[in-house]
Amino acid sequence: MRQSATARFARPLAALLVLLALSGCGEAPPDPEAAVRELIAAAEQAARDRDLGLLRDHIAADYSDSRGNDRAAVLNRLRVLFLRYRQPKLLTRIHAIRFPAPDRAAVELWLGTADTGRLAFDSQRLELSLRRADGDWQVLHADWNG
Repeated sequence: MRQSATARFARPLAALLVLLALSGCGEAPPDPEAAVRELIAAAEQAARDRDLGLLRDHIAADYSDSRGNDRAAVLNRLRVLFLRYRQPKLLTRIHAIRFPAPDRAAVELWLGTADTGRLAFDSQRLELSLRRADGDWQVLHADWNG
């Protein structure tokens, strides 16, 4: 099945926005799960603002994903997406958040992307692996499960 241009570009954008959301900065709040949920909401705002700098700061240097992308590839895709979509539409629904260790998080969520110009909607399941260093979360790995 051939992907539409919207789906081909919107999925990486959605993933990166969630990566940003989960990579908060500053001191860790007392409730890590609440912090992750708040950060996902913040990522949706960052998508509307098309803030590449904020994303760049919170993707680990050794980032990888199930599609063979590294940090540089993901950031390059984001640049293209932000040029193409003036106001990205992203919907998120968290299925589970686990903390296998104090400095590790595993998040499973559904991402929906919309192209209102074409009345198209696409959704994907995404699993993220994160680590916290010096109080900041960084995304290490993203695994797409269509």
